[in-house]
Amino acid sequence: MPIKFRCEHCHQLLGISQTKAGEHVDCPTCGRAVQVPSLDGTSSSEPKHSWNLKDQSLLNALESLASLNSGPESSVEMSASSDQQEDTSAPPPVVSPEPIELPPLEKPVALAEPEQLQKPEPLEPETIEPEQAKEMTESSAYVEPTSVAPAKTSFPLPQASPTASGKNGVPVSAVVILILLSFAAGYGVRGLKGTSTEEIVDSPPDMTEQSETVSEPQTDSLDARSENKALRQAIEGRITYRTAEGSTQADEGAVVVLLPVYRKSSGKLPITGFRPADSNEDREIARAAVRALGGDLTVVDADGHYTARLPQAGEYHLLVLSRHVARNEEESIESTEIATLGEYFERPRQLLGQLKFQVGTVNYRGENTEIWDHAFEAG
Repeated sequence: MPIKFRCEHCHQLLGISQTKAGEHVDCPTCGRAVQVPSLDGTSSSEPKHSWNLKDQSLLNALESLASLNSGPESSVEMSASSDQQEDTSAPPPVVSPEPIELPPLEKPVALAEPEQLQKPEPLEPETIEPEQAKEMTESSAYVEPTSVAPAKTSFPLPQASPTASGKNGVPVSAVVILILLSFAAGYGVRGLKGTSTEEIVDSPPDMTEQSETVSEPQTDSLDARSENKALRQAIEGRITYRTAEGSTQADEGAVVVLLPVYRKSSGKLPITGFRPADSNEDREIARAAVRALGGDLTVVDADGHYTARLPQAGEYHLLVLSRHVARNEEESIESTEIATLGEYFERPRQLLGQLKFQVGTVNYRGENTEIWDHAFEAG
C-alpha cells in the first residue's frame, strides 16, 4: 500500500512506496524537496548542529575575530583623548595688524561735455493738388498689352505710263494699286486676329480614364484567410474523477490540449504552461503557442466542463492531465504515448510527471460541436 501525502509547497497529492518512508524526495510537480512521512504519519526533525570547542582551527578563528573587534575601539579612545588635550590648551593670542598710510587722492579731472547734436528739422509733407494726383494715377494705371500687327511688306509698284488707261479711261496703275491695297489689308487683319491663347495652351490630359483604369485592392483572399483563422467552438465535454469512496467529483484545474495530427511546422513546444500547477501567465503563453500550430489549450472549470476552439476541421490528438489524481508507480507509460507526445513537446515524460493522464484522438468535422468526456479512477 503506497504512502499518500500532499506536497507542502504546491499541495499536490503524491503517492510513494513505503520503502521511502522518512526520506527526502523531489516533488514531480514543482520540483522542490519534501520529506515523506513515516508509516505512523509523523516526520522526524533534522538534528541540530553542535560546536566542537576542542577544534584548534575554530579557536584560532574566534581569536582573530576578537582582535578585529578590539582594533577600532582603541583607535576611537585615542582620538577621544587627543581631542580632550586639544580642548584644554589655550588658544594663541591674536595679533592686530598695523595701519598702513595711503597717499592722498588726486583731484578729479573734469571731462569736456559732448557737443550737442543739432536735431534735424522736420520735413513738411508736400501737398499734391487733386488734378496732379489724378494725372499720377492715370499714368501709373496698368495698361493691358495689345497685339502688335505684323509689319506690312511693301512691294515696288510698277510705274504706269501716263498714257495707259482702261476701257473707261481709268489708268491701269490705279487698278493695280487698289488690288495691292486690298491684299495688304486682308493680310493685316488676319495677323491682328492671330492665334487664340486657348489654342496655344495645351489642354491637360484627361485623368478620368486613368483613374478608371486603377484596379481595386483584392480583398477576397484576405477575407478568406481571416475566415480560415477564425476559431470556432469545436470540442466540449466534462472531465471528472471517482474517489475511493465511490463519489464523482469535477476535476477542476485539469488541462485539456488539442494538437493537429497533420501540421506544417516541425518545432517542439516547451512543457512550461501545460502542467496543471503552472501559473496563469505561463499558461497564456502556452495557449498562444499551441494555437499557432492550429490546436488549442483549455482548463476544466469548477463544474468539470471544458470547451476547445479550433480553426478548421480535421483529426486532432487530445491530451488530458488530471489535477487531483496522481498516478501510481506501478502504472507504466506506453512507448506509443511517449512517441506521440514527443512529436510536439521537448520533454514528454516531465510533462506527464506523476499525474494521471489520457491520450486520445478526436475527429472534428467542422459542422457540429463534438462531445468528449473522460473520468479518472483514483488509486
